Amino acid sequence: TNPIPQRIVHGTTIEIIRTIFPSIIPMFIAIPSFALLYSMDEVVVDPAITIKAIGHQWYR
Repeated sequence: TNPIPQRIVHGTTIEIIRTIFPSIIPMFIAIPSFALLYSMDEVVVDPAITIKAIGHQWYR
């Protein structure tokens, strides 16, 4: 028997990878999404086409 317990148990590296890697994946999704979101916010001065949509709601 070991009177002094170990503080670090085997498998620490895999535990760190299992924690860090899943948190990196959403960043790869979020960064391009924000870039696209803000680029779509830009106002076009002279649009090539203008669409007018009229909606009607009918009640029964």
